This record gives sequence, C-alpha cells and structure tokens, in this order.
Amino acid sequence: MSFEEARIICVVYASVILPIVIYIRNKSNLPSWVPRMYLIGFLACALGWELWFNFGWIDGISVDLRRSEALNTWLPKNINWLMNSLGDTGAVIFGGFWLMWIYSKRDMRVFSEWRWGAFAIFMVWCIGQNILVEMFLYHDQLSEGKPLSWAPLSPLGTYFNPLLFEFNNRTLMLQSQIPWLILPALIYGIVIKISNSISLKNPTNPYSNRILKKSITFCKTEDFPIGPIRSSISTPKNMSIKVTYPKKAYAQKKHIGTPIKNFLISHTKQCEIFIQIPS
Repeated sequence: MSFEEARIICVVYASVILPIVIYIRNKSNLPSWVPRMYLIGFLACALGWELWFNFGWIDGISVDLRRSEALNTWLPKNINWLMNSLGDTGAVIFGGFWLMWIYSKRDMRVFSEWRWGAFAIFMVWCIGQNILVEMFLYHDQLSEGKPLSWAPLSPLGTYFNPLLFEFNNRTLMLQSQIPWLILPALIYGIVIKISNSISLKNPTNPYSNRILKKSITFCKTEDFPIGPIRSSISTPKNMSIKVTYPKKAYAQKKHIGTPIKNFLISHTKQCEIFIQIPS
C-alpha cells in the first residue's frame, strides 16, 4: 500500500467517524433537528449521486474498476458509497453548518431564516472541498477515461462533461461538481423548514428557535449590565439577550426593542427579557 492510498483511507474513515463522535459528545448542546438533518443529508448524498457513481449504473464504470486493489480491499465497493455518503453528510454538510454558525456570530437564527451571507459561506465550503477532493484525493479514480454514471443530482452525466481545468496532470470535470452546485440550496432550505416546524410543534422545547419572554422586577435604581441578567435567569451558553424597555415609561426615548448592553431602571417597573435560544 502506498502512502497516498493510506492517506485516502484515513481521510475517508476520519470524515465518517469524527463527526459522529463530536455529535455524541455534544448531543445535549445541539439543536434537536440535527439527527433528522443528518438522515436527510445522508439520503440526499446517497440517492443523489454516491450510489450511482459507485456502481456505474447508467453509462458509467463502477468504482472498483477505477482504482487500486488496496483501496478496494479497505473500501470495498459495497460499502464505499455508504462511507462517502456519511462523510459528505458529517464532514461537508455539518461542517458547513458550523461555518455558517460561526460566520453568524453563533446566532442560531441562521438556521431559521435565509441569510445570503451564511449561504455563500456554505456554498463556497461545499464547492471548495469538492474541488480539493477531486484534485488531491480521488484524482486517479475521477480522471479522464473513467466515466461516472448519470445521477439525479448530476443530470448532465457524461453527455455534457467538459474539462474545467487541469493541474499537474490532474483534471477537474463538470460532472462531479454539479451535485455540490445543487445540494447546498436544497439543504439550507430544508434545515430552515425543519427548524421552524420543530419550533411551532413543540413550543416548550428548550432548544427551539423561539423567543422566550421572562419578566423581572427591579426595585431600586441601578445600572444592570447584561452579564448579571444572563446569570440571574440561568440562560445557557451562546445565548443572545435583547432588552425591551416598558413602553409606558420609555417610549419617548425611542429605545423600544433595541438591543443594548446596559440599561437603567429608575423606578419599580417590569422589563421584558427576550432570550434567543437554539433549535
């Protein structure tokens, strides 16, 4: 077995195992839609192209005829599609979700409303990783002369499959890029729908994307920063808090509903604390 073959095997198994380990270790802190989206992502990748590319069902060559015996031993054809689909879901799709969350400053609302900036990050990540995979990981089994099957998420098949560019005798073809041009928008739309559906069906779920309202009465004048409020109402980590002044007392200040870091309560009034928690 060559070093390159060992690298491919390690990358494939790591991309499957590590996301599952991360999920198990952080399950209690993750949104309730994660398992459902994992299943949906897996089915989309498997049925969308991995099974078709793997077995060469329509005008393609099966994977065992496109690579070395060492890879066929460690990644048999009958499980190769499964490993690739799990890796696509865990490492690529959920890795993209993590990048969207980081880009949105850990605001879980990115998964309940369409945000073009976050979607652009997701799209670039999906396409970028696929280019790297084709050029530096699977370049031998995806090279010219080794046609892939037609697939639902690669509808042009080999019938229109121009060479996009070539680098160091490694080629990048259109056919293998199309699934990751189509899938990100579908996945993002689905996660938004599921996230909002969970919030509506289970309003008591502590990990829904809803807004909770809690009233707190202050009995003396004091400058009360966000930190102590966060602590006093025992909000989980990574929560964002928005304070709304009582309309009757502060309407003239035009601060109603605006996020602020510090506020002053000058008499006994109830102030509404809005807590954004993840789904």
